[in-house]
Amino acid sequence: MSVRIDGKDLEAGKTYEVTVTATLVDGQSKSITIQFMSSSEPDFYAEMTPFYVASAEQDNRIPITIIPQNNFNGEVSIEAIDVPNDMEISVIPAEVNLKENCTVQVSIHSLYPMPGPTLTHFP
Repeated sequence: MSVRIDGKDLEAGKTYEVTVTATLVDGQSKSITIQFMSSSEPDFYAEMTPFYVASAEQDNRIPITIIPQNNFNGEVSIEAIDVPNDMEISVIPAEVNLKENCTVQVSIHSLYPMPGPTLTHFP
């Protein structure tokens, strides 16, 4: 089991508690209580709208909004890692000086064109 906490609406420095209950296949339930504290340190997070890629051949640009929290002010660099060999990914701009919300564009496209239909001529 994994628990993901979205901290964008949490108050800086505040302590939170949540109980997670998992029901097993045999019908038994197990609960755990998780306590966590929202950081009061300057930080940032990113939001990306879900997207659909219709074709690997088209140049796809995906907006990612970077949002400072707790008075974060500084340089943020973004890069793609573990990119498949047949893809090229670039971030425009790759580095931002984050003082307020900022949107970058991630450009994704295939390095190899997809094979098209084969036309055969019959005499």
